[in-house]
Amino acid sequence: FVSRTEEQGTRDPAAYLAVPAAIEFQRDRAWDEVQARCRALTLDARARLCAHLGTEPIAPDDMLVQMATVRLPAPDPGLKRRLFDEHRIEIPVLRGDDMIRVSVAAYTTPDEIDRLLAAL
Repeated sequence: FVSRTEEQGTRDPAAYLAVPAAIEFQRDRAWDEVQARCRALTLDARARLCAHLGTEPIAPDDMLVQMATVRLPAPDPGLKRRLFDEHRIEIPVLRGDDMIRVSVAAYTTPDEIDRLLAAL
C-alpha cells in the first residue's frame, strides 16, 4: 500500500519554496502591527454591526482575529444579492440566511465597514 500511494503524480514545491519570501514580506511590512490593526477593526465592526442590527455577539472577543460572524435579526434570503447588486458589497450570508460574516484584511478600511452599515 505505501509503495503505491507514497508518490502520486508530480509534487509542486512552489508553496514550500515561497515560505522564506513570505516570512520576509511579512517582517518587512510590520505584519504584527497590521494584524493588530485588523483585529481591532474586526472587533469594532462586529460591535457596530450587532448594535445596528440589534443582535448579540455569538462568540467572545478573545475568539476573534480578523473575521466575525454576526447574526441578522431575521433570515433575509435576498440580502447577499441586494448588497452586491445595489452597493457592490460582497459578503457571505450564512446558514439559513440569518448570519453575515465580515472578514478584515490588511487592505480593509473603516470606510468600507461604514459602507456596509449604511447598506444594511
